[in-house]
Amino acid sequence: MRIIDRIIIPCALATVSLAFAEEQQIAVSTVDSGRLYADYSFGDCCTLDAWDSEPNPIWTDNCGTMGGYCSDGRDVANWMFQIPQLPEGAELVEVRLKVYRQTGSVGNATLKLKGAGSSGLGIYSAQQAYFYPDQSQDVYFSSGLLHTFVLPLSYFIESDLDPYLIVNIYRSSVLSFINSGNYAPKLEFIFDVETGPPCDGDINEDGVVDGSDLSQVLGYWGSSSALHDLDGSGLVDGADLAVVLGDWGDCPEGD
Repeated sequence: MRIIDRIIIPCALATVSLAFAEEQQIAVSTVDSGRLYADYSFGDCCTLDAWDSEPNPIWTDNCGTMGGYCSDGRDVANWMFQIPQLPEGAELVEVRLKVYRQTGSVGNATLKLKGAGSSGLGIYSAQQAYFYPDQSQDVYFSSGLLHTFVLPLSYFIESDLDPYLIVNIYRSSVLSFINSGNYAPKLEFIFDVETGPPCDGDINEDGVVDGSDLSQVLGYWGSSSALHDLDGSGLVDGADLAVVLGDWGDCPEGD
């Protein structure tokens, strides 16, 4: 085909290198949970000094008195998660907490984060998370079941991030959460992973870029064939030829 005599391939085309990012997600379940609460059997309804391990549901509430006696004790919902190891080269994009509200009126609550060096969750660690959090933010609960809260990304990209994270939620009125099964709270880590270029040059989709694919590009040279316009420019030209040459050989698995 004499048409090939008129094709000029710039030297730069031989060094085409593209990078692509693929968004992935890791969902993390709790490793422990518990309700930090005030044991008001002796009339102290506000001091957080008792622990209920892994209750379902788990709830939050404020303390209250009636006629000089405790009518309600303070309650704080706590969960512990293990921070996952992301793939090498991954870039963290977003971290979300998902909780399923069971009962309680609509309104604001306070969500707090506290790093932990081990997986033990109890009175002391929950008190530390409540009184001395690393991060604190206001969150809003609607009348819906599922609630998703975006957590501060800056917290999770610190070089000295602890291997475990305590999350607690408190509101000065009853608010309860499902704490078991598929509706138990989860952390979702969304991240981008850089991948190699796709095997766009495999026009006939036989798993290898070879002379057959090259001949197809040459056969449709100068046309607007969408199948052969590999770079989407609207014209089959040298850029599409460069894609074929850049992908030459066996396609990577999964492409």
